[in-house]
Amino acid sequence: MAHASQHALEYGGSPVGIEFDGSLSFRKQDRIPILTVSSVFTEHTARQIRYCLVATVGEERPFYHRYPFVVLDLRMVEGWQPGAAEFVAALRRRLCELGGELAVVLPPKPAAGDAPREPDRGPLSPEIPAFLTVEEAHATLRQLRHERRMAAIRAALGRSS
Repeated sequence: MAHASQHALEYGGSPVGIEFDGSLSFRKQDRIPILTVSSVFTEHTARQIRYCLVATVGEERPFYHRYPFVVLDLRMVEGWQPGAAEFVAALRRRLCELGGELAVVLPPKPAAGDAPREPDRGPLSPEIPAFLTVEEAHATLRQLRHERRMAAIRAALGRSS
């Protein structure tokens, strides 16, 4: 299949060069991408996230994620279009299949008095790890990545502890 046809099949829309409209911010910290979504979570937002995670220069390789651990900051999202929460759940499943994890950063639920602050999940699944700050989410993913890396090294060396 020609690249242009494959691109349209996998992603829809136009080539990467004209896809980013400023509603998604991408940065990396300790090789963990932090994606910040602003305003409304749309199908276009999901496409931009897929592009960021592929992060190749040149031809795209669909469903190849360079980053298995990802922080998705959704604190500024005011509106969820149909299918957006399902996309986030599918992204997490895919990252877990690759040995990684997705952590979302959400605004706090309104709390009365001294009640502990909790992330306001909105339409998101309760299985997705949620945090109130990017720093918390990043530290958790960093620790998880370290633990999995050490377990893989021990397994490769034939050690049990």
